[in-house]
Amino acid sequence: MRTVAFLLQLAAVLISTAFNTKAIGCFLNFKKNRFSRIVAYLSCWVATGNILFIGDRFNFPAGLAVFIFGMYIACEGSSIRKTAVSIMVSSMILAYNTLADNWAERLFAEASFYVAGRVLFAILFYLAAKRFGPEKEYDLSAPMWWLLLLLSLTPLGIVAAVVMMPSPYWDNLSDMWLHFTLLGIALFSFAGLLWAVSVLAEQKKMEEQVLFAKIKQNYYDTMEARQFEVRRLKHDMANHLQTLAVLPEPKREEYIRELLENDSITKTLNYCGDATVNAVLTAKESMLRRKGITFQWKIEIPGELPFEKIDVCAIFANALDNAAEACERQELPEKTVFLESRLQKGMFLFSVKNPCALEVKAGEMPQTSKKDTENHGFGLQSIREIARRHGGEMTVHAENGYFELFVYFPCGDD
Repeated sequence: MRTVAFLLQLAAVLISTAFNTKAIGCFLNFKKNRFSRIVAYLSCWVATGNILFIGDRFNFPAGLAVFIFGMYIACEGSSIRKTAVSIMVSSMILAYNTLADNWAERLFAEASFYVAGRVLFAILFYLAAKRFGPEKEYDLSAPMWWLLLLLSLTPLGIVAAVVMMPSPYWDNLSDMWLHFTLLGIALFSFAGLLWAVSVLAEQKKMEEQVLFAKIKQNYYDTMEARQFEVRRLKHDMANHLQTLAVLPEPKREEYIRELLENDSITKTLNYCGDATVNAVLTAKESMLRRKGITFQWKIEIPGELPFEKIDVCAIFANALDNAAEACERQELPEKTVFLESRLQKGMFLFSVKNPCALEVKAGEMPQTSKKDTENHGFGLQSIREIARRHGGEMTVHAENGYFELFVYFPCGDD
């Protein structure tokens, strides 16, 4: 009978581990290799099968440390995200283990009830995480992850106090309801944390949608302005030709010379083969000129870029807006913005370089001098999001008094 009971408990732990691993996958993305998935399963197995008797001061910290370390190795994302999720999930798993390991035999004579309860708990955990957890590919800001980490420490602390307190304090059967109450609070806290993650993820998604709508509107406004300017130019050219037809020869030459000196007449719209890039750069070069900033560019894009026009507008417009703001902060006799972009062997490469007095560490976002810091910061964040969405990356660094933004990603055009 003992052998059968042992096999049943082992099967329950293995099945529960599988469901717990799938539940954690609702919060963290496992790295896409077999080793990471094995590490994730083994870490969950340690947490799920961790035997927690009252007064045992070794199993609790050891199992928790192994679980968190395994999540660090097996999962993608920032350190604070992995820590917060690991603490949040482990607090619930360890709370249930404490209940089951200390009082299941007192309440249920049959081992089958213990086995069924463990498996049922893991299944309910997975279903709750899948049904009420955040959408896939969610993310939160670092301050929100820190907040969730601090909130998760409360139920984990409750479990630690119950398990690691010297046994004379808890060995009295009459204190069972106190144990249940404390561990029940720890279990119920997970429901609140699950709700908090979902709400915060949804709020961040809505904020990104609002800001993306602003980028989209900016794109359409830019295109509409360029179309209006082209229509105005065609209309003006017709008037200029009619005027030239009736002017006498000496005044005709003077009139042509004045037209050639007019930027709005002679300005070319052909920076490259992509119409959206041409429209954005025409507007942004005019903006830079008004601010007294020289614009130098080298673009090797023979045709239309093979990704969404809104993304094209967001990358070029936001990068040049950021460069213009940086130049306005500088007290320099000469301000120049350099832009380079090309398609090379199926990769889209983009770089903007401008004077910068700020120190920017590699990978960090530069600080803005604008009062509207929230919306300004989204400019570079949106470029990074676009690059990552297309399987690439955005990097920034400052060196020798210049700030450089570099974007690259595959675009399927050789």
